[in-house]
Amino acid sequence: MELIRNNNLTSLPVPPSSEGVEGVGQFFPTPLRRGQGEVKQCAQCSKTFRIEPDDQAFYDKLKVPAPTQCPDCRMQRRLAWRNERFYYQRTCSKTGKPIISIYSPDGPVKQVYDNEVWFSDNWDATDYGRDVDFTKPFFPQFFDLYYKVPQINLWRWECENADYNHCSMQLKNSYMNSCCDKSEDSYYSYVSLNNRSIADCTAVEDSELAIECIDSDHLYNCAYCQQCRNCLDSYLSFDCADCKYVFGCTGLRHKEYYIFNQPVTKAEWEQRIPQLLASYQQLQASQQQAYDFGLSIPRLYNSIYNAEGCTGNYIWNSHNVKLSFDVRNGENLKYCWYSPWDGKDNMDCYANGEGELLYDANYGAPANNVQFSLWLKSVNDSQYCILCVNGCKNLFGCVGLKKKQFCILNKQYTEAEYDRLRDKLVEHMKQTGEYGEMFPVEYSPFGYNETVAHEYFPMNKADVERNGWKWRDNTGGTFGKETITSIAEDTEQAEDAEKITKEILACVTCHRNYQIIPQELKMYQHMGVALPRKCPNCRHLRRIKLRNPRRLWKRQCMCTQPSHHHEARCANQFETSYEPDRKELVYCESCYQKEIY
Repeated sequence: MELIRNNNLTSLPVPPSSEGVEGVGQFFPTPLRRGQGEVKQCAQCSKTFRIEPDDQAFYDKLKVPAPTQCPDCRMQRRLAWRNERFYYQRTCSKTGKPIISIYSPDGPVKQVYDNEVWFSDNWDATDYGRDVDFTKPFFPQFFDLYYKVPQINLWRWECENADYNHCSMQLKNSYMNSCCDKSEDSYYSYVSLNNRSIADCTAVEDSELAIECIDSDHLYNCAYCQQCRNCLDSYLSFDCADCKYVFGCTGLRHKEYYIFNQPVTKAEWEQRIPQLLASYQQLQASQQQAYDFGLSIPRLYNSIYNAEGCTGNYIWNSHNVKLSFDVRNGENLKYCWYSPWDGKDNMDCYANGEGELLYDANYGAPANNVQFSLWLKSVNDSQYCILCVNGCKNLFGCVGLKKKQFCILNKQYTEAEYDRLRDKLVEHMKQTGEYGEMFPVEYSPFGYNETVAHEYFPMNKADVERNGWKWRDNTGGTFGKETITSIAEDTEQAEDAEKITKEILACVTCHRNYQIIPQELKMYQHMGVALPRKCPNCRHLRRIKLRNPRRLWKRQCMCTQPSHHHEARCANQFETSYEPDRKELVYCESCYQKEIY
């Protein structure tokens, strides 16, 4: 357990300012014309937002009220229920076994079961069932139930030798990943899928032997690459496709043996690259050089591939996905973040895989016709549920149920009784103003600064508490326990390099203690890349900072090449996640293809 404690994660930094942005759906408001939809004022931030006609049609189909909060505040509310990276030591409430958990021992969740125990048939959450009290609002009743039902320590399933992972499925021989699925030998990675032997990657798919890569797919033996596709033996490169043996390059296609976009011989490559990768100081200098060099190369206004009718960013193989980010194989989605596979006809979701008719939901795969719910697996036709799994359907206001149907507040009913009581409860919630709203942030068991919300919607402690939300002062981890103060430049090649896995290190950025695990060391040695000097969380934050924000701005193409258009500057406009004051040269698709391909 010492290894877990030393690798615990720290709070997240403030992302780039987005003042003036009105929410996910209203980045650049235009004058409202008749028939465009209804303009409302957000109940949380007081900014205006628009209920588009297609939005209203979706709400009508689900028979739910239109939201009272803007898209950004709705996303913030969902993410405030999601602790993905802070682990704490505690014991399983049923077996007494030492475990790690996303729930701190001094938090409001008192019963936490180990993953295997929680999924077993040795307990039944209907034992906590109770009647609906129509003299009280629904949410206080629901959360009185929620805090009593045992919670799962880490949300994962169908994993093998991968106990210390969260929000993940079908992982094998993997450690400390979050939101990663269907992978093997994966370490410290995030929102990644179908990989083998990767470490410290974010939004990487179908790759093998990748270190510190971002928003890329089909990589082999690559490190520090971003938005690269189908690349082999590539390093510190951006927006390269079908390349091999490239270093510090931007915007290359079908090239091999290039350093900073200049061709080199195979002999020169084999002589120079090992020295550049193995030295930590040289690697840091090369990263800065690659970034500065990349600013002179045009880049496409978005990262949307093989997708039709889509707006947002990081969308692949999708159709009609609007104002969404990190979507794969999606269809008819809106205001969705991280839909990794086969989402269809969903709105306002985060981390939902296969599913249809999902609204204001946070992680469900598979799921169908589910609204206002969190942490579901194989659930249909349900609302206001948390942690219900394995074939549940027709639930309302339930927690921790398995293979159940026709339940309200974890109490079993006949189908007829369920239908009558559900209708009565919905009407009651409409009267109290609760129906149609996701669970309020004040009921979240996590401190706001423990959650993903703090990463994308940062707030200080005073403002969090002013809203009536929780803040956690101690998010775990250790400081000042390091056994060595530095890693030698040549540690990677030394015969006794394995000794580094016995040491406790201090992050050069936040000074939190961390360790190099043997599997991680083996991968870095195999690829000849210098070992990290930052803790896992600071490495994660570096990658998040390199990604574009989950916002859109309206901009004009920056191309001024006379051969590309008749005007002094290209007149094409587009929606992009590149902020207007950034340094990159952002082009429309037409000018980009003329310049890059």
